[in-house]
Amino acid sequence: RGGLENHPDEERSVFGLFRERLFQGESQAIAPVFRSVYEYNDSAEGIQRLQRMLANPDVEHLRVITLSHYLDPEALTEMILGSDYLEQLEHLGLKVAHLRTHHVEELATASWFGNLRTIDLYYNHHLDASVFQTLWNIGLRQLEHLVLEGCEFGDEATRYLSQAPHFTSLHKLNLRNTLLRDDALVALSDSELLRSVQRLDLADNSFGAVGLRALMERTHLTELE
Repeated sequence: RGGLENHPDEERSVFGLFRERLFQGESQAIAPVFRSVYEYNDSAEGIQRLQRMLANPDVEHLRVITLSHYLDPEALTEMILGSDYLEQLEHLGLKVAHLRTHHVEELATASWFGNLRTIDLYYNHHLDASVFQTLWNIGLRQLEHLVLEGCEFGDEATRYLSQAPHFTSLHKLNLRNTLLRDDALVALSDSELLRSVQRLDLADNSFGAVGLRALMERTHLTELE
């Protein structure tokens, strides 16, 4: 990185070349570790890089995929489902990706989806509350962290939250800014979902004392935001 501090574009291109060479296996010692995490914020280039990666058998090392900002949800879903090398994937982050519930339903058909430890669907405004039912139906035995921040479910979420099962490994649940009100929080408090949850993020919602009291009286959270 030395000497590039004042040339951010050049720095990015050099880093991109370095990363490309790692993915091509030119550094045998580092490449398997580096290939375990794939993160990108640019739609066009990110999709192209992901497409090349998912067609490569070496992607079997991949544990984490995080993509964000205005991706084409149809192309994204098709590419991810088209890969035969994601059986060890643990973290799927598709942020601000314009996903709709049917995209999540399609992704959920993958053999590896039920083994995910983290599902991050941050600010996918087009998701409706029925996505909860999709997640409930899968089982998700190893799920530890679920992020649905910014998905504006509103009152529609109440009946789905009341039917939520117990995910034994789920420790962190982020429902920040999902337009939840008191009825939804009471339903969540009465459900099986929070039995293992230790950290719950409900900031920027519109509930009041009734919902908060239900959470405090009926759950065993160690951290509530």
